[in-house]
Amino acid sequence: FFGMEDCKVELAQQSLLSLRKRFSASQGRDAAFLLGRLEERRGALAAAINWYDTYLREAPSGAFAAEALAGKMRAVRGASGVAAATPLARAYLERFPKGVHVNTAREILAGK
Repeated sequence: FFGMEDCKVELAQQSLLSLRKRFSASQGRDAAFLLGRLEERRGALAAAINWYDTYLREAPSGAFAAEALAGKMRAVRGASGVAAATPLARAYLERFPKGVHVNTAREILAGK
């Protein structure tokens, strides 16, 4: 059906927002990361950046810290360009030198 995917995304978003309201501990923090991922995939980069920032503020060493920083790095590059993402790429390489997104960080530092 047309729009069915939008319904699933909206339901996921509502569920994650409910988790954040109900649980302030790890589940609520993890929901912030998942909301960032959801918004990034939808192309809502400003919203993605906001959620990734929320996760990184609430759980700077959490299970999804590397993924959240990488997501923020990608979203900033998409929204504001390589120059804006450069400090995030440096931070990613400093914090996660063997992380999954090292190549993306290096591409950004190379001006790509």
